[in-house]
Amino acid sequence: MVNPVTYSIPMRNHWWFDTGIIGLYLVGKDMEEKYQNISLSFSDECQALNITYCTVDELKKFLTDCYEELARRHWNVSTKKQKEARELVIYDKEKDEFFLYPKRQPTPIPALFVKGRSWRADSIELKKLCRKNPQLAKRAKEFAERHKRKFYGKEEKLLFEPPVCHTKLEIMPVERGKKQICSVCGRNLKCVTVSQPAYLLFASENATVTFNSEVKQSNLICWECNLLGRFAVETALYKKNNNNKVYILQIYTPHLKKLNDLQGKMGVRSHVRELDEDYFFTNMIQKKDEPIAFINKPYEFLWAYYYKIFSWYLDYGQANQFDPFAEMLGMVLENAPVQLYLFEITDRGGNAGFSIDNFIVYDDSAYMFRLLHAMREQEINLKSFFFDLADRTTDKRENQTLYRERILRRILEKRSIILQVEQFAFHISRSGDTPNLKHILDFTVNYESLMSQTESERMGKMNAEQIKTAVNLGTQIVMNARDNMLSEKGGDLKKIKGDLYALRKTRTPTDFLNQLNTFQMRYGIIVSKELLEGMIEQVEFEHFKAYVVTSALNTFNRLMNNKNSQKGEMTDGEQTA
Repeated sequence: MVNPVTYSIPMRNHWWFDTGIIGLYLVGKDMEEKYQNISLSFSDECQALNITYCTVDELKKFLTDCYEELARRHWNVSTKKQKEARELVIYDKEKDEFFLYPKRQPTPIPALFVKGRSWRADSIELKKLCRKNPQLAKRAKEFAERHKRKFYGKEEKLLFEPPVCHTKLEIMPVERGKKQICSVCGRNLKCVTVSQPAYLLFASENATVTFNSEVKQSNLICWECNLLGRFAVETALYKKNNNNKVYILQIYTPHLKKLNDLQGKMGVRSHVRELDEDYFFTNMIQKKDEPIAFINKPYEFLWAYYYKIFSWYLDYGQANQFDPFAEMLGMVLENAPVQLYLFEITDRGGNAGFSIDNFIVYDDSAYMFRLLHAMREQEINLKSFFFDLADRTTDKRENQTLYRERILRRILEKRSIILQVEQFAFHISRSGDTPNLKHILDFTVNYESLMSQTESERMGKMNAEQIKTAVNLGTQIVMNARDNMLSEKGGDLKKIKGDLYALRKTRTPTDFLNQLNTFQMRYGIIVSKELLEGMIEQVEFEHFKAYVVTSALNTFNRLMNNKNSQKGEMTDGEQTA
């Protein structure tokens, strides 16, 4: 009887390759039933993946089959249209018959590396087949004509098997000859030249990121790291938009057991992941009423991702009677810190390759869950807040979310948003439009008030009471003006908007107070000058003014919508962009 032996794969202390270890673990667990003598587990310190085996040949076959399964899931797949079309003509040598098969294309991450020359299959050019076996060539032509299909590629090949595009890897090679130092793990092993399928930032052989100070040649990688880099695709959440933007999200923590558990709680084995033939270009759930289906920018992606996790745990916790907020905090705070790594990539297609537009490392998941929880406690409609930040004054889809991206980024970075919200509110209210600003203003006031308690240096130094005073002043200005106009025949509410723009254009506290004096005489507004002068001296003037004019604009838009309500019901904002 052969005694079991353990093969250990240690963590690389690099987020991409370590998530690759989990990718191998997940695929390996799915393959375990076929291998009775193979078992996978984590080391006691959760710093290595241990694979128990009996023979080296069995271990090598297991790792090879895991890689082939990975390729089947991500490289050699077909879209719904390809499955319906079945355009490939294939000849089965054993059965001596022809059949139709779907074309293939890799999912968005492998597609970044796959070129036309990457595809391979056992095949023969038709012109060669005509010389070697004219009868078979005739049958092939008749089959293709009958089904109105063409032969494979420019060379017009008859396929004997479906084509594949994943790279052939040498797994567990015999260590002969000169060994070299791997640029990733630093071990002295048999190495190969680096390539992007192993890691997205391996730009070229001569522009490789070196991870180990002992490396003399930074363009080398050992077989094990080369394999792990590809398995990172298994743990990635991704989405490709119509504009060829690809978003790739990896969750990371330097603790293998927790990293694996996170996949089941907020990663590729959780409720967030959904493989749907109708949505080939994403592995994330795409419900039409959720923000995650409408993302066009990287910080939108992060916000929508956290919102999805948060909202699911709320529903799941209520149904299963546990505290969802405590569960979320424990998930990201226990044992080891959690980081999110997000790529924004432009896929240029064909042989043009791709460019990395943004690379974001975000490490404050606990803050985001606390913030979303606090907003929910204040009954803020987070979904409407997201959708109402769409700029519907432009028809260009990618420009509709520029303001939203700026605002959400500042929220994720714990920065003040009032100036950006004020700018956005007046931007979308131009040309006579009166959009509903309620959800945006409610979120802004509560967010700024909450953050001022701990982040006052970055938040404009306005506390909750000062914010409330400024917001109430804005409401009072419009309501008093409305009452004054109603008492006059022919009063037009639209005149108020011009006054709001005049107030917004003031550049100093003195100008602002003078404009308020004008309002007092024109509309009978009663404002405590001493109160305002004292407060303006204590706070950032631009922030104070922004609260006043945004609140006033929100009140004006609401009055105008109520006035026109007979023409149709006012809504909270359509879910677009």
